[in-house]
Amino acid sequence: MRNYIFYKGKPLNQLLIKDVLYLYEKYGIVVFRSFDINNFKLKKFVDKFTLKYSNDASRRNKSETHKEINSVDSGLQPMKLHSEASFSPSWPEILWFYCSVPPKKYGQTTLCDGEELWKKLSYKTKNFFLKNPLIYKMEIPINVNVRGNLKKTKWYFDEIGTHDCFIDNKKGIINIKQIRFAVSKNFRGKLSFCNHLISSALEMDPTIKSIGILSGTKIPKSILNEVTLVSQNITYMHTWKKNDLIMINNHRFMHGRTKIVKNDERKILNLQTL
Repeated sequence: MRNYIFYKGKPLNQLLIKDVLYLYEKYGIVVFRSFDINNFKLKKFVDKFTLKYSNDASRRNKSETHKEINSVDSGLQPMKLHSEASFSPSWPEILWFYCSVPPKKYGQTTLCDGEELWKKLSYKTKNFFLKNPLIYKMEIPINVNVRGNLKKTKWYFDEIGTHDCFIDNKKGIINIKQIRFAVSKNFRGKLSFCNHLISSALEMDPTIKSIGILSGTKIPKSILNEVTLVSQNITYMHTWKKNDLIMINNHRFMHGRTKIVKNDERKILNLQTL
């Protein structure tokens, strides 16, 4: 796995979009280092690469300057590899992480190339995931007026695999079922293993109520163990420096983090673009 780093040079707003996209398409990750960045410059730069922002989890704190800029998950616990919101109808293609205060010791971000992971999996494991789509069941909090209609209301998303959705006005949640394969073909025409299967997602994200196989078949432990072992062998860590900005292909790379030490300040913001 490789990443590419822009070192000191032109101001961020003078980088050519075509040059950035070339590196993004080739490597899947671009690291911008030693640039003068703040929230305003960050949002203006990211705007060049998207027509629409993804809806981030409501549990994350939003920036005072832009609603699209969010904090990363709080807490000290490590997080296993996952593709951000791969269980959701709104599955972002590009993740942007900006570090204003790097941790002194731990808190590195882990990265795993889903293309390489898929190549290294056995025939048995590949065959299982090619014929068995996953189904995620979610309950997502929404703002509703509970003084009005308290009945459950059917809801529709114009997304493939999103079905049986309804709003529970009394509880203030929307229930969603999402069918999605654990492996998908990206714009490079290559298969990539990017999902939430090895992330302890039920503990990490309270909106996910269950993850299973559409047919009801259980995923053999031997297959899950293989995926975990192979991913560990090809995962590397990004050690943060002040003002690092990382552009990640979320449909190709999974990410996580190592544990964070108490009182070791770590400030990282993220944006998610469709």
